[in-house]
Amino acid sequence: MIRDDNWVHYQGACYYIIAEKDKVFKPEKYGFTELYKTEKYDYEYCIVFDITNNELRVRRLSINSHAKKMPKFLGIFPEIDYKYDIDELECYDFKYVYPCVYDSPDNKFDYTGTILMGINRFSKYIYDGYTPFCYHNDLVCITFEHGNVVKTVSYNDVAEKVRALLNAEVEKEEHKHITLSQKERKEIMRTWELKFFQRKNVENLIKKNLPEEYAAMMWWYKQDNK
Repeated sequence: MIRDDNWVHYQGACYYIIAEKDKVFKPEKYGFTELYKTEKYDYEYCIVFDITNNELRVRRLSINSHAKKMPKFLGIFPEIDYKYDIDELECYDFKYVYPCVYDSPDNKFDYTGTILMGINRFSKYIYDGYTPFCYHNDLVCITFEHGNVVKTVSYNDVAEKVRALLNAEVEKEEHKHITLSQKERKEIMRTWELKFFQRKNVENLIKKNLPEEYAAMMWWYKQDNK
């Protein structure tokens, strides 16, 4: 499952990576070992890309590793001097940060595959930190070959159709629980929203209009719905 806080700077805007065909960044491929997840965010790394002149480049990589020696990444060593004591880095003051940062490598990134990305996230009830694709503006699917952009497709029309189905019901559903506390109402609506995306008419709309690999990778999909 792709994290939706990895992002891409593209045409002057910041796009979240929503889904990917063939993983964009594979830490082991670049010699990173002994990775661990941060306590607060449950992530091993955060990577920021940039698409310039139809080429995919890395702007910044922040990564957690217990390795005593860090590898070069795209020709550079980490910007932060990696000699801190591991116990110190995991103490209260440091446990929410990435101790190892590669800043602005600005080298072309050799990636062959496809990513689906979008601007902004505007759901009231984001489920477990992940946002359905239809809650992103300017939904773009980009295919790369060895870091070069070879195809760009917009899926804004699909997102608008799904949002229309959702908006037709969400306020009515919210009104049913108006007497509950905000916290209780939020939990109920999260569950309702998740079930909404599992409805057959919504699933069929997504599967009919999005590439098959994305329909299978969307986080709200069940394995037996493929």
